[in-house]
Amino acid sequence: MFKKSVLILLLTITLLVSLPITSVYSQAQKPKIGLVLSGGGAKGIAHVRILQVLDSLGIVPDYIAGTSMGSVVGALYASGYTGNQIDSLTKLIEWHTLFSNSLTFREINIEEKDEFGRYIYELPLKDLSPQFPLGLVEGQHIEELLATLFFPVNGITDFNKLPTPFLCVAADIVKGEPVILNKGSLAAAVRASMSIPTVFSPVRIDGKLLVDGGVFMNLPVTYCRDMGADYIIAVDVGGGLYKEEELASAATMLVQTTFLAGNISYQQEKAKSDIFVDVVKHLHSGTMDFEDGVSIMQSGDKAVKESMKDLVDLSKRMKVFPKRQVKRISYVQNKYRLQTIELDGISEGNKEFVLNRFGWKSGDLVNRDQITGSVHKLLGTRL
Repeated sequence: MFKKSVLILLLTITLLVSLPITSVYSQAQKPKIGLVLSGGGAKGIAHVRILQVLDSLGIVPDYIAGTSMGSVVGALYASGYTGNQIDSLTKLIEWHTLFSNSLTFREINIEEKDEFGRYIYELPLKDLSPQFPLGLVEGQHIEELLATLFFPVNGITDFNKLPTPFLCVAADIVKGEPVILNKGSLAAAVRASMSIPTVFSPVRIDGKLLVDGGVFMNLPVTYCRDMGADYIIAVDVGGGLYKEEELASAATMLVQTTFLAGNISYQQEKAKSDIFVDVVKHLHSGTMDFEDGVSIMQSGDKAVKESMKDLVDLSKRMKVFPKRQVKRISYVQNKYRLQTIELDGISEGNKEFVLNRFGWKSGDLVNRDQITGSVHKLLGTRL
């Protein structure tokens, strides 16, 4: 009986040793990895480099949280875009057009062409009083781009159901508190998270007037842990406050004042990360230097290189667990059928004119360029 028991025990041990490691650990609780991407405007282009390295090492984040430009890059990655695909997108975008309110002469209504380009700045009138915008950039071109990029996941309104669960952070400018955005329109949430006060117009979501999340939480490590992350990779392209010698203009003073509260949380959040990728010390570009893409990417390369040992070690530790499969982005179909057309903020007297100028009706089959062109025609009427 004793010999039989020993034989069974030895046979069991032999079978366990001969099994692949992944099978032994298949029932274990895999540590959940969180990826946190900070805000930083144009400097956020450097985030792409960490995504490419994660892809190459086979590290698949289970949760992603981002603020401002980090929310843009993070949302794309969470939607299923690869690091290489996002890299290609950053090179194709015409940044100077994206961050402007301008239309081409061709898009201006014929009745308005005589006035085109005659003024340095124009203000709309309401009851004969000038109406000053809440931001220098209203964001029409940005919203069009975001709507296009996120169209493949447009039907997903719970961000936890994206290929990788995601949240981004905005700030309620009225109540003075951070707001977690993890449901609704992904494009609208990202647009709100990147609305730098006075630069971009704020976004209203669920009755809240929202601006850039970096005002309170530029590196949302805590929020990512609350999603369920056990291990955090945090990438910083913001860098906290300007030094005294850098406060040389009204613009830098304004930015410094806006993000004072966010700097307090930044220091606390940084300490809570497990791998901290510091891009800031390698950067030589500013928040709006989107044309410096090559230099910014090089800064990202240097920062990732410094953290490579930790990332490789993490990759090795994760290899004993089954790899989570991410549904990658598929090509967007070229044409869509319009279901409904809603007019918001248009007086009853102008609705028929607007619909006629728009040129499409419910049930029509249209592509993205046709819709964008029609929207620009409406903007050209300056109603």
